[in-house]
Amino acid sequence: MNVLRISILCYGLALFTSCGDKSQTVYPERKDITEVVYASGNLYPETEYKVIANITGYLTDVMAVEGDSVKVGQALFAISESNRRSELETAAFALRTAMENAGQNSPVLAQLREKLSSANEKQKFDSLTLTRFRKLFDSGAIARAELERIETVYEASRGEYQAIGEQLVAQQKSLQLELAEMQNRFNMAKRNL
Repeated sequence: MNVLRISILCYGLALFTSCGDKSQTVYPERKDITEVVYASGNLYPETEYKVIANITGYLTDVMAVEGDSVKVGQALFAISESNRRSELETAAFALRTAMENAGQNSPVLAQLREKLSSANEKQKFDSLTLTRFRKLFDSGAIARAELERIETVYEASRGEYQAIGEQLVAQQKSLQLELAEMQNRFNMAKRNL
C-alpha cells in the first residue's frame, strides 16, 4: 500500500509542477536561407576533345603536350609505321589477286565460260534432236510420250544454259566488286602509312 501512496504522491507532484506558466515569447528574425544539395556525378568542361587514333601501333613521338594550342589538321602524335607497311603489303597482294580474278584470264571465269560453252553445245544438240523428233511425230513414227520426253530434255538443257550464263554474269559482278573493295583497302592502307 505504501507503494501505491508514494506513486500517487509522485504523480500529483509531477502534475502540479508541469502546469506552471512556461510561456516564452519568440520574435522572428530575417536571415538568408541557404540550401545545400548533395549529389554524386561528374563534371565535364564544355569544350573537351578526346584524341583517338584511327589505327593501331606504338606511339613514337609526341608533338603537343597538354595545354598547347593546336590548329585543325596539326599532327599531335606519331605512330610506328611497321604495322602500316605490313598492312600495305597485304593490301597490295590482295589487290593483285583480285585483279587476276576479275581479269579476262581469270581461272574462275574461264571455268564458267567452259561450262557455258558446253551447255550451249548441249542445248543446240537437244534443239536439233527435238526438231527431228517433231518431224517423226508429225509423220506418226513415234508416240507423243517420246516427243514430250525430248521436249523436257531440251527445256532442261536450255534452262541449264541460261542458269550458267546468269551465274557467269553474277560472278563477274562479284569479282568486280571484290576488286573495287581491294582497291579501296589498298588506298586506305597507303593513306594510313
